[in-house]
Amino acid sequence: MRERILSPKEVIYDPEFDVPHHRISLEADGQEIGFAEMIYFSEPIRFYYLDSVKVKNEHQGLKLGSEIVESVNNFLIKKKLPGLLLDIIKDDQSTSGIYERHGWQATGFEKFMVYSPQRILPTETLKKMTGRVNKWYNSLIRINKEST
Repeated sequence: MRERILSPKEVIYDPEFDVPHHRISLEADGQEIGFAEMIYFSEPIRFYYLDSVKVKNEHQGLKLGSEIVESVNNFLIKKKLPGLLLDIIKDDQSTSGIYERHGWQATGFEKFMVYSPQRILPTETLKKMTGRVNKWYNSLIRINKEST
C-alpha cells in the first residue's frame, strides 16, 4: 500500500471559487482504494478544509479510513496549518468517532471540527474559518441552482 500526496502541479485549482483542491490518495497495487479531498483557503487565515474521506466499498472495514485521516493529519503538521471539517457521520455508523480518535476536536460551531496540533485556535479565528467555508459552500449551491 502506498500513500500518494499530489505534487503542486497536480493540485486542482478551481478559479470559479478561488480555491485549490488537494487530494491524498491511498493506493494498493497501483490502484486508488481510498482518498481524502481537501480545499485550501488563504483567508481569513490559511487553513485546509477536509471535504471528504472515502474508501472503496470492497476495502471498507480494514481501518483504511483511519490511515487516511492520519495521512491528512501528517499533511497538516508538515504544512503547519490547521484543518477544519464538517462531521456528518451519524452516531450509529461504524465510522462514528473516527475524527475524535485521531485528534480532531469540536469547535462549538455546528458540527465543525478542527485539527490544529501547533496551537489552540481562538474562538474568533474558528468563527472566521467556519464562516469562510459556509460562504464557499453557499456560492456552490447558488451557482448550481443558476446552471439548472
